[in-house]
Amino acid sequence: MGQPVRLEPGRWAEVRAPCRRAAEAGLTRWQTGLLVVLGLLSVSLWLGGHLFPVLRVGVGAAILVLTTVRIAACLTPCLEGPVPAPGRGDQVWPVYTVILALYREAAIVPQLLAAIEGLDYPRYRLQVIAALELDDAATIAACRRYGRRLGLQLAFAEGPEPRTKPRALNAALAQALGDLVVVYDAEDRPHPGQLREAAMAFARGGAGLAVLQSPLRVRVPPGAPEIARQFALEYAALFEVLLPFLTRLGWPFPLGGTSNHLRRSVLDAVGGWDPWNVTEDADLGFLLAARGYRAGMLRLPTVETPTPAIRPWLTQRSRWLKGHMQTLGVHSRAPAVLGWRGAASLVLCLGCGIAAAALHGPMLALLVLDLIHGGIGGEASGILPYDLLVLGSGWGSAALCMAVGAGRTGSPARWTSLGLAAMFWPLQTLALLRALWQLRFCPHHWDKTEHAPDAIPAATPRPLDGMAESGLSGAGEPVPSPSRPRRHDPAHRAVG
Repeated sequence: MGQPVRLEPGRWAEVRAPCRRAAEAGLTRWQTGLLVVLGLLSVSLWLGGHLFPVLRVGVGAAILVLTTVRIAACLTPCLEGPVPAPGRGDQVWPVYTVILALYREAAIVPQLLAAIEGLDYPRYRLQVIAALELDDAATIAACRRYGRRLGLQLAFAEGPEPRTKPRALNAALAQALGDLVVVYDAEDRPHPGQLREAAMAFARGGAGLAVLQSPLRVRVPPGAPEIARQFALEYAALFEVLLPFLTRLGWPFPLGGTSNHLRRSVLDAVGGWDPWNVTEDADLGFLLAARGYRAGMLRLPTVETPTPAIRPWLTQRSRWLKGHMQTLGVHSRAPAVLGWRGAASLVLCLGCGIAAAALHGPMLALLVLDLIHGGIGGEASGILPYDLLVLGSGWGSAALCMAVGAGRTGSPARWTSLGLAAMFWPLQTLALLRALWQLRFCPHHWDKTEHAPDAIPAATPRPLDGMAESGLSGAGEPVPSPSRPRRHDPAHRAVG
């Protein structure tokens, strides 16, 4: 049996937290000039009466290309690979650092730490760090109360700006001892075998494999509003269908905000996360590709809870869109560095998402106005058969992706939710307007998404008394948890 990982006194203070500042600068001169040229071109087309015909052809062609990609992704089989069985005690595993991103999450800390305790990974090879803000007294107290059994270490983000998740992650990275690093959010419940699967995949993938993304699977509680079901369907389409398809093609993709498994050496080499980018996950995915590294997908998922109402959904989505615009701006400064695969994925994953958010609201408004004019005024419809083909293929392929993705999670989609999806898409336009306003006036502001414990929580870790010690923050091995049967969670079923 190996030796416990020990934190050398003062080691964390000797390591400077990596810091990239790519998103701080904003647009370059040539990017600003390009936007001005496009704006002038749009005005001239509008004055000449050609803007809408050009948009109709261009947007239609983009939707048809996206439809083709979606159908190809749905027809591509699930990712294959061995799901690790519980390991033997004499097997040597790499040291793993688990970073928990926490801010104003005191109520959910016990649930999260119970999920981390349930990870099937040798405790003596595990380091757990909570990335915190110094002024978050309630969360700090909860971590100290419930985290001793895990040997939980606390890392505090320093400096006034920017108060973002990636800044806190960099502070935790400065204390990391592991060869491998994974990031989890407060509401996460990772599959117990996820770390073992990732360690095995890194061992097989070679040094060029830098990151592995676990599929994020949303559990919708009974009685949840329809927006929660739409959130779950969107995640199912992305993490069960589209990202595995891009992985098979060997294309990079924007990482999810959690359950990213990374090589520590690669993180150090690229400078960690960009604290000025509010979607540091998407940025890191393309940065790794620009440096010549590969990304992959795991099979064992992480279960999350959806945003519970429209208002927090809009807040979260506006932050995502703002960050995607920042990431698109950063990586379009030198698109040749990404190569054609990386540039195509950047446009497909981020550019198309931003454009879709801009178009959903106006397109629905035009359709409604056309129907009103046709029904009341008896005027001929301005909708052409080409428009119906484009809209039908776009909606149909999106619904197909959601249905296939939901089926792969073991929770088939409701037909009513698939039918209502297009009615919720215009909300993205509202989120984009808010994102654009923030991008102008507070580009690095982090909109906090509130989380609450599950209605039926996992087992809560028992707080230890003040005499208990941990192997990572004190002397000796971490205190072992009492043996108990692991709960079977159908949402954790492996894909395939």
